Amino acid sequence: MELGATICTPSSPACLICPWAAKCIAREEDLVSVLPRPKPRRETEIWIWQPSVHLKKNQVALVLNESGPILKNQWIFPGEFSKSSKKPKKFDARHGITHHDLYVQIQKSSTKPSGSQTKWVSLEELSQVSPSQLLKKVLQVVQSAQEKKS
Repeated sequence: MELGATICTPSSPACLICPWAAKCIAREEDLVSVLPRPKPRRETEIWIWQPSVHLKKNQVALVLNESGPILKNQWIFPGEFSKSSKKPKKFDARHGITHHDLYVQIQKSSTKPSGSQTKWVSLEELSQVSPSQLLKKVLQVVQSAQEKKS
């Protein structure tokens, strides 16, 4: 029997029916209401990502992320990550992944990415190549900015 899931639960322990009640140190020392102690939350890190979104003929350029703090070894838009001590005042999108608070500042770049680490993917296939909501969010910002220009 799994005592931690059925009898000795953190929110409402059933000490009266517990087979270990006589030997329970938490009950003996009147610590039932404070045990188990919650794990300390990891400090939130603020990161700024400055991607360049390159669109051509219904395709988008992606690079393999080998250095960013999030989405490691996944295909993302080319750009730089930098850690920050405070939240930026200007940003295009905000996204949270675990303990990372990510602020996106989309960069305008006239040079097209090239090299062996660049992959061109159709917009329809983007979610299969990189299912992250972050990329969809960035792409929506870029597309809505393009619609406003036209």
